[in-house]
Amino acid sequence: MHGKFLLVILMIGALAYPVAGAIGTINAGNTIYLGEGNLDISGAVGDYTKIAYFTGDHEQPDKMVSISSKTSFYVSPEVFSDQLGYWYCWNETLTRSTAPVAFYIDKPYLTIKVRDSTVDVDATNKWVYRGDTAEFSIETNMGVMTERGVTGVPVTIRVKSPDGNTYSGLVDAGGSVQSLSVSVPLSPYNPGIAWYTGDSRYPVGTYTVSVESEANYMKDNYPVEGATVSKPVTVLVQTRNPLITTATPTRAPETTTATAAATPKPTAPSATITTVLATTPAVTTAVETTMVPSTAATTAKPTTALPGFSSVCAILACGTVCALLLARRR
Repeated sequence: MHGKFLLVILMIGALAYPVAGAIGTINAGNTIYLGEGNLDISGAVGDYTKIAYFTGDHEQPDKMVSISSKTSFYVSPEVFSDQLGYWYCWNETLTRSTAPVAFYIDKPYLTIKVRDSTVDVDATNKWVYRGDTAEFSIETNMGVMTERGVTGVPVTIRVKSPDGNTYSGLVDAGGSVQSLSVSVPLSPYNPGIAWYTGDSRYPVGTYTVSVESEANYMKDNYPVEGATVSKPVTVLVQTRNPLITTATPTRAPETTTATAAATPKPTAPSATITTVLATTPAVTTAVETTMVPSTAATTAKPTTALPGFSSVCAILACGTVCALLLARRR
């Protein structure tokens, strides 16, 4: 009983994880990528010891490479990066028309996006509400590795926490830990990883996400961003929309300043009116004061004339008396 159960487990494991070496075994017409090493190309080239590359309608090769090892072939970026496309088995008796195809060489590419599946929005280089579930979408041209008899290109998703730690797995809403190493058979591809951001293990902050492939040592041999390792993206996990948080304090001071500036405006006319009213009596008083000296001068004129008239009369009287005295003496 136990033996049968163990056999079933082993069979399931064989289906999920193809036998070692299958991903490095290349048959005629398969696609291989810059940076892949330790490839067994025996099934692709047969007895040929050279491969050739053609451009345009040329019948003779533009480039030719000798195969040093059919069981440990290296797709050197220095040798093949300028000649991407079909390579043919070659010897001097062949032409382009008669040469059999060996394999197709391509430059790998990898990208990754983050999606907030709770609200169904793209969260790449944006933000996710803490408590929502985030998922991933991988884009690559390496899914055709399935033609080698494997389930897809093996990749690993890297999620780095705000404090710099890299997770080996992510927890879903049920508390189960999910592996970040997956096989990608097509593009775009959702590997089904549900990251519950509300778990206490995930603090508020900015997370960095990338994906890489080390299939047949390609990342070590060709560590190019966007090729064997994706360009990192970020996702901000927090409990408040960062756009709202930023905008609120900006508007509040403007409103307060505008109100404070408007308050003195009605006061200025009131002060001006008060000043005008206070000045009016002052003008009236000034007119009355000016008239008083004028009246006094008018009244004084007769007073000044009376003493002069009396003096004249006195002089005339004295003169009359003197005249009478003189007349008597005669």
